[in-house]
Amino acid sequence: MEKHELRTIGKQKVLELDKEQRLDISRKLSKNLKAYLESLNSKTDLLANRMLGGFAPLKDELDWYLELQESGLWPCVPCLVDDINMEFYKVSWKLLTKDFLSVNWAGRFPKVHPKVLIVPGLIFDPKGGRLGRGKGCYDKYLSNNEVLKIGVCSEEQIVKELTLEDHDVLMDVVITDQNIYRRG
Repeated sequence: MEKHELRTIGKQKVLELDKEQRLDISRKLSKNLKAYLESLNSKTDLLANRMLGGFAPLKDELDWYLELQESGLWPCVPCLVDDINMEFYKVSWKLLTKDFLSVNWAGRFPKVHPKVLIVPGLIFDPKGGRLGRGKGCYDKYLSNNEVLKIGVCSEEQIVKELTLEDHDVLMDVVITDQNIYRRG
């Protein structure tokens, strides 16, 4: 199947959910993510600075952060510097709503370099393969920054295997509402 077809399917999987289904799947995903991060924090110092890179979800993405708002972690969101280069800024949980998607964070909040990054995607596979929106912004950022890469999606957005290109960056972990897939 072609990438554009897979992207459409990935978007539809979320857009077809009614409000209750979306909230339920988002909460389950967020609980799994929180449990994983708590486990990670007890074993490593990756979250010692309490900063968690993430993103403000679009209408076709799940609300991955719901169970993390009282975690003591600081969300850090991307801002495009130009058409492909991103920087991350430390914000607050209340700013991850759809109302703030178009905000240019640069100069308004501290620029940071989180060591753990929650990465959006439309389709993932259990081996860490990711299909994003096609601009390559995350692949470029991830290839130039050493971070723990955590993909998030619904179980319905997992396919057996993605065909990847040389520039595609694998996730270290993919977390869904039903499973946690670790690479390697």
